[in-house]
Amino acid sequence: MSKAISGIIAPITTPFSDDEVNLEFLKENINKYSQTNLSGYLILGSNGENSCLNDVERHLIIQTIVNAKSSTQKAIVGISSDSTRVSIERTNQAADLGADYVSLLTPYYFKSRLSNEALINYFVDVAEKSKLPVFIYNAPKFTGITLSIKVIEEISMHPNIIGMKDASPGSYMQYIGVCKPDFKIFAGSLDTLFPALILGAVGGVVSLANAFPVQCCRLYDLVLHGDTTEAKGLYMKLLQLNRSVSGSYSVAGVKYSMDIAGYHGGQPRLPLLPLTPDEKASIEKAIKQSKIFPQTN
Repeated sequence: MSKAISGIIAPITTPFSDDEVNLEFLKENINKYSQTNLSGYLILGSNGENSCLNDVERHLIIQTIVNAKSSTQKAIVGISSDSTRVSIERTNQAADLGADYVSLLTPYYFKSRLSNEALINYFVDVAEKSKLPVFIYNAPKFTGITLSIKVIEEISMHPNIIGMKDASPGSYMQYIGVCKPDFKIFAGSLDTLFPALILGAVGGVVSLANAFPVQCCRLYDLVLHGDTTEAKGLYMKLLQLNRSVSGSYSVAGVKYSMDIAGYHGGQPRLPLLPLTPDEKASIEKAIKQSKIFPQTN
């Protein structure tokens, strides 16, 4: 299997009906996304409310997306566990279900004891036993840990650790300076997507791509072809919209923007609360002001 991947990845949300996972809605979303230039999907990430799902639901979601995606799109499964053993098990279950890659979140519960050595061992141990190529997910907002330059430099040399989704606020240039040339770094949010692409990132994993995949892919294509002036203009529109949607209202905001854009978003699963009428009105206003909707291929 080729390890090459670049472009815009959508961190897929999980649709619920009466608090149950609606696999038909999920399939319909993926069928629509398959008509866009999205390079693939991050499954069971924070936007997928992975921590609110049981193992049966996780497996069904992976299977549904793998079966519904286009043949050119890749399936990346998010792995989040503080146990090396459980992470290895989930990684290889994802492989058996047909995924192409895994994205390995930094363990964090015992962060006071997670030294550089412990973190390096964790990533390497999982990569050694993984049937799939591994991306590292550096997410200080969720874990309270920013992976050090030393950790990234060492683990990037492992042949089965092929890249990183970097959601840190400003570490990209430090990381790229110590990684092997073919280590692929993806921007982990729309906030950093444009500058990261300019500096050499190969793509981005951005929540707004759930509602506006065409515009997010357009931004990537503009940078790829050197049209940075138009790219910057589009980026500023998407940036403001993203801050009004995901930045202000998290998963619930992303899901409501999907509803507006014609996808199945719906409500988040408890304990996350649904949006209030005023919050919905705020998102509607932000989308209208952005002038990026309706979208066309």
